[in-house]
Amino acid sequence: MTTAKIFCVSTTSSTSISSPQAGESSSKRREARTLIRQRGADQFRRFLVFLTLAVSFGGFLFYAGVVVPAGTSVIGANTQGFVTQLVTRILNLSVLVTVLLLTWDIVVSLSHRSTAANRCLIVCTILIGLSCLTLIWLHQRLDSMLDAQKFAVLEDEAFYGLHRIYLWTSTIQWLCSLPVFWIFANTGIGSDPTE
Repeated sequence: MTTAKIFCVSTTSSTSISSPQAGESSSKRREARTLIRQRGADQFRRFLVFLTLAVSFGGFLFYAGVVVPAGTSVIGANTQGFVTQLVTRILNLSVLVTVLLLTWDIVVSLSHRSTAANRCLIVCTILIGLSCLTLIWLHQRLDSMLDAQKFAVLEDEAFYGLHRIYLWTSTIQWLCSLPVFWIFANTGIGSDPTE
């Protein structure tokens, strides 16, 4: 009699696998796989944003703090200025890519951060974007005042006035990147927005 009961229980549980619960289990597995893919996509997007932030603003900091002073002492200010002319084009382009990726992340991840963090990211991204457009415009103006063949500045006073504005705009842009770094370093994927 005990054997019959075990057999019946065993038969009953094996039939329950092919019942509607099996469909639910399959549905839960699909949902889990979708969630894992979504988390992976979120992590990859955040990695791209963090990478472009590091390249753009870490590159700016290293270039301004190490390369420019070293280059100026080795090859002179004028020649170093022409090297900087080429490097800043690349830095400005990398900042544009960063702004696009930041915008994408803000739109996709609004529910993953607090309202204050979202507002800060939005304001900083707008300021970084506007400053980048300003720097690109200033760069073209400054380029027109240089003679690359002679390594000479054509209009000293106007050039250095605009160059000062360029440097201050770059500094403001870099300062705006700091809260963005902070938010990205302290906001996990799928974290509770109230934390």
